[in-house]
Amino acid sequence: MGIQKQGYLMARRPLMSQNRHGTYIYRKVVPQHLRPFLPAPYTGKRELIKSLETKDKRIAEKRMPAVEATFLKVLEQAALAHATQAPNVAADSNDPGHICSATPEEIAVQMAANDAYVEKALAAVIPADDFPTFYRTLGRFGLPVHSFVPFPTPDHEKTTPDATAVSSSGSGASINDVIGKYSLEAKANEQTVEGIRRDWQMLCDVAGLSLASPISAVTRKMVRDFKEILFTHPANTRVKEVMKLPIRERGAYAVKKGVPTLSKGSISLKLGKIQSICAFAANEGIIPENPAQGVSVKVSEEEKSLGKGVAYSADDLKAIFSHPVFAQEPWDHKAWLPILALYTGARLEELAALLLTDVKKDEGVWVLDLSPFDDSGKVVKRIKNYHSRRAIPIHKDVISLGFIQYIRERKAANDRQLFPLLKEVNGERVSEEFSNWWSDQRSVFGITDKRKKFHSFRHLFADLADRAGISLKTAFRLSGHSLNGLGQGGRYGNGLSIPEMAEAVNRIVVPVAVPGLEKEVSA
Repeated sequence: MGIQKQGYLMARRPLMSQNRHGTYIYRKVVPQHLRPFLPAPYTGKRELIKSLETKDKRIAEKRMPAVEATFLKVLEQAALAHATQAPNVAADSNDPGHICSATPEEIAVQMAANDAYVEKALAAVIPADDFPTFYRTLGRFGLPVHSFVPFPTPDHEKTTPDATAVSSSGSGASINDVIGKYSLEAKANEQTVEGIRRDWQMLCDVAGLSLASPISAVTRKMVRDFKEILFTHPANTRVKEVMKLPIRERGAYAVKKGVPTLSKGSISLKLGKIQSICAFAANEGIIPENPAQGVSVKVSEEEKSLGKGVAYSADDLKAIFSHPVFAQEPWDHKAWLPILALYTGARLEELAALLLTDVKKDEGVWVLDLSPFDDSGKVVKRIKNYHSRRAIPIHKDVISLGFIQYIRERKAANDRQLFPLLKEVNGERVSEEFSNWWSDQRSVFGITDKRKKFHSFRHLFADLADRAGISLKTAFRLSGHSLNGLGQGGRYGNGLSIPEMAEAVNRIVVPVAVPGLEKEVSA
């Protein structure tokens, strides 16, 4: 369908399907008159097809906007090439109503190559005061937006002529484009980029845009509306029942169900991601000014402290170690993950995603090799950042608990993962299921402090390392923190060798009895 009488663009959802192997692909039909004008390697093709390189629908849907934006640029190039050689408006196109039967792809082509025609046609079918709605809807489906459908700007937010010129020249950059450029310069990892895109998608849902929309379409009012909605948004954004609802209806859901809403700290983090991208775009001259500047949340020191995690206490450890999973034989991931977190300070996802090949000997020392790669060099795991890549010596207590024997048993079973029962489901992290289970055990442990989560093992490791006399620089390396926070002292030296780090790690003493330490297994 094309544009309906109300002025809304009812575009078909882009075609995403699975090939015979179950891998999702994205395909876009090319109008026949444009096929000869497509740039290489697409010249003459009837369809533009790209594999999304996943069999998981949720992951495919996350990757689709970037591919869609790329294909739209290809179509725009073809349209411009076509326009220089022959009129690309059909013989009957003098009738403004002709556009009503156009496909979204054809509208995109007309917009790219014949603005005057489209302006005339749109004016005939859309009331003048409905242009903002059309503008937002157009962007939502990733179609290019030009100056003939300007979003109205309040008088107090109008830019100077010079700034307007900058905006016009950079208006073609999509939100996705800017996030990509920002991520490259910031050297952000996949996890960080996903978080940025996720929060920007929420803003787009509020504003009626998409990640393929030009970033110049984002206004200060949109960011303010986003901030307002976040104050009533449910805190848990991974509940399918919640995320299926339109974003403006989720607040009512939270009230009806009595579920917690986002904390000020979480809201501040989400707005920070919007501000960072907008500031980058403004600094690069892509947009005239940062529409998110100054849109923030005031968080008191007390509220900040409530949002920070804290270490488990000795009493907490006793309660945790009394859990039935530590009495079962043999131990599975529900016992090994907390043990490894306690003695390494590693993040939950880092441990949950480990492969058997990540447990190895380095300079005669058993280590956990935390990296995103498998033995073939293929990226198969997520890590938080560059500093997260590290080798952690395995504490002698962990070896005494039978960890190396556990490795041998898993290899004998031809497993690939260290914890084969943990699987990535619907694009979630490998640790997702265990994380939810651990949260449910809080009542079993009798731990009521909401700041105490699995990450509290990481806080406790920092305390235990300090008590063991391990230097802050070595502790940072062991836990995968950036050394930049240590000032000039963190910039010099190559650090300790693996055997020296093993000696430091083995000085760590857990303040309570760990179940099973009487078992001794040769390594």
